[in-house]
Amino acid sequence: MQTTEIESASSRQAASSALRIVFVYAVFAGLWILLSDKAVALLFHNLEQITLVSMIKGWLFVLVTSVLLFSLIRRLLYQTLTVSGREIEAQAEKLRAKQLLEVIAASSTDMIFAKDLEGRYLLVNKELARLIGISAADAAGGSDMEFFPDQAAMLGINDRRVIAERQTRTFEESLSTADGKFTFLSTKGPLYDEQGGVVGTFGIARDITEHKRIEAELRESERRLMRVLDGSEQGFWDWNLQSNRFTVSARFETMLGYEAGEMNLVPENWGKYVQADDLLNAQASIQRHLAGVAPTHEAELRLLTKTGEWRWVLTRGRVVEYSMDGKALIMSGTHTDINERKQLEFAVNAYSQHLEELVANRTVQLEEAKAIAVAATLAKSAFLANMSHEIRTPLNAITGMVHLVKRAGVSPEQAERLDKINTASEHLLEIINAVLDLSKIEAGKLVLEELPINVEQLLGSIVVMLQGRAQAKGLDLKSEVLALPQCLLGDPTRLKQALLNYAANAVKFTETGSVTLRARLLEEDSDSALVQFEVVDTGIGIAQEALSKLFAAFEQADNSTTRKYGGTGLGLAITQKLAQLMGGDAGAQSTLGSGSTFWIRIRLGKISSASALQTIESTEDAELVLKRDFSGRRILLAEDEPINREIAEMMLSELGLIVDFAEDGIAAVDRVRRNTYDLILMDMQMPRMDGLDATREIRKLSAGASIPILAMTANAFAEDRARCFAAGMNDFITKPVRPKDLFSAILKWLALTRS
Repeated sequence: MQTTEIESASSRQAASSALRIVFVYAVFAGLWILLSDKAVALLFHNLEQITLVSMIKGWLFVLVTSVLLFSLIRRLLYQTLTVSGREIEAQAEKLRAKQLLEVIAASSTDMIFAKDLEGRYLLVNKELARLIGISAADAAGGSDMEFFPDQAAMLGINDRRVIAERQTRTFEESLSTADGKFTFLSTKGPLYDEQGGVVGTFGIARDITEHKRIEAELRESERRLMRVLDGSEQGFWDWNLQSNRFTVSARFETMLGYEAGEMNLVPENWGKYVQADDLLNAQASIQRHLAGVAPTHEAELRLLTKTGEWRWVLTRGRVVEYSMDGKALIMSGTHTDINERKQLEFAVNAYSQHLEELVANRTVQLEEAKAIAVAATLAKSAFLANMSHEIRTPLNAITGMVHLVKRAGVSPEQAERLDKINTASEHLLEIINAVLDLSKIEAGKLVLEELPINVEQLLGSIVVMLQGRAQAKGLDLKSEVLALPQCLLGDPTRLKQALLNYAANAVKFTETGSVTLRARLLEEDSDSALVQFEVVDTGIGIAQEALSKLFAAFEQADNSTTRKYGGTGLGLAITQKLAQLMGGDAGAQSTLGSGSTFWIRIRLGKISSASALQTIESTEDAELVLKRDFSGRRILLAEDEPINREIAEMMLSELGLIVDFAEDGIAAVDRVRRNTYDLILMDMQMPRMDGLDATREIRKLSAGASIPILAMTANAFAEDRARCFAAGMNDFITKPVRPKDLFSAILKWLALTRS
């Protein structure tokens, strides 16, 4: 069909060109004949000449006309071929465009169609044909009434509107097919011919059924969300940061007393509803979130209600949509009514402030009470220190004099009486030490040592100490150690003190039978062991009602004035407090008339090697070593009490030591300045200058910088010991002085200076 049209156009073009050539040839021939004949007639009169010229003119005419005819025909052929080529190319381009359009239409997943003014389909692509259920060729010429009878009227109205308005329009059109009902987004426009006349419509329709379903689900989800938010007493807000449009849910407004839609909550009006300080805080929170500093926006606001009151609201939100370049587009969030919570918070804060005032007042009162208690404690400590000093000083004289008298030689009867004096002195010293120990424990000033402990040796030494008393009563006194670790650490002195108190009581309250000291392991780990020490006796036992108060200070099972057994009632109290200081406890089980078991449970540390338990003790008596190796050494004794000076001089002189005396600290410093001494025994409390200041002054002297200085004092508190060491002393001996302890200390320091 296209080729025939091209050929017809070419024929018409060729005929037109041929007529033009004939016309030009006829004009030229006529002019040639007319003009050439007149020229011959004017120029020649001879017939022969005329005949010859006419012949030449004829041949020349043929030649010229042949050339002219060749040029015209050649031009005609060129024009004809050029025009035909352009027309053929144009027609071919139109054909390719039409074929491309048909391919696009066939390949598109959208429906593409064209209709004439009667509504008959001129073009139906494959997708539309599939929807209709017939081929595209069969669909051509059909109408909407045939394919979509239920929606044909609606489709016709849309088509006629496009034709009448001569504008492209977009419609949502729902169509019923054999596969179900579908919704399409149809774009329709007028179809024009070459002269610009409307000859029909064209259109493209896209299936948006799934999109509409999702939209409906989203709307339903949004309605459910709004119902949930309304039920949860929360308001919802949405802010388009590009358009600055701010929308809220109905609950947002009703919680403030407004009708839905009554508030004009554009950002420019926020200041009308939000308290000024809160608005600044909220804006700062939003900016932090938009800048990426905070993951969400959160602020507490006071919003103005319709009645003019301020109501507290918690607002939370975050950016929920960003542009491709990361720019925040939409923020969404909630408003929660927290007014009741804030009111409660204010009430709590006010009450807290009131409580703080009460606490402050009470603190002042407690501080005053504490100051009074501290003063009382200091007074108590001072009293105990003074009492200890005043009792220990004469005790030192008594025990020292007993020692000297016995060494001078006495009769057996006199020796027995001296032993009784010494026993009474020792008992009095035990009472003083018990009172001081209890005072130090209660004041938190008792410091425990951590030294190697050999449990078997410790229990054995207690048995040796009490063996005489036990044998005198016919008691079987023994010790048992049940599978304990060998490498233990603790305070052996305090442990021995506690167990000795238990064992001494057991011997005292047992008339027949036995007393057993036992140690057994309860548990252990890599660092420590929990050990229980027990003292089991077959004595008189204790009534159950008395057990509960047995470990209280100054309490005894029998507190009556007619009790058979004496005692201060401090031993068990001290034992329990020592056990607690060592990470354990103390207690007892007893049946009246059947004996008792007193136990102390303590946690002992562990060391890596049993060799740490080995101690080096001198096998020689200190008194003998001093006489043999250190006779003639010079010692200074600073002591203000004459009797104590006399006793000390007699004890030391018997050892071959040379003793000088100083009645106070000033005299002691003067003697060191003028003489050379191997050791100094220094009392703490002396007139004019005490032992502490005297030690400091001696240490300033070149002759006194390295002399061993041993405190020999009736001040027995731990802080007294610390003060002595701080002043520069080397050791500490408590009065009343036991000769053995004194000799051992002197030997230790003289041996060190000699080495």
